[in-house]
Amino acid sequence: MPEWAAFVGLTGFLLTALLGLARLSQGAVRPDGGVSSTVDSVSMPDGDPTIPRF
Repeated sequence: MPEWAAFVGLTGFLLTALLGLARLSQGAVRPDGGVSSTVDSVSMPDGDPTIPRF
């Protein structure tokens, strides 16, 4: 495998991981204590109260 292919693959993986972490942290903990509606609609479509909010 050429070096550039490995670099492109690793970069794509890191970008995906960073985006996932940013979305999680944005939804789980925000400075104003709110919860992101985007993450709510994805993780709790029915508003299940048994899922803890941090």
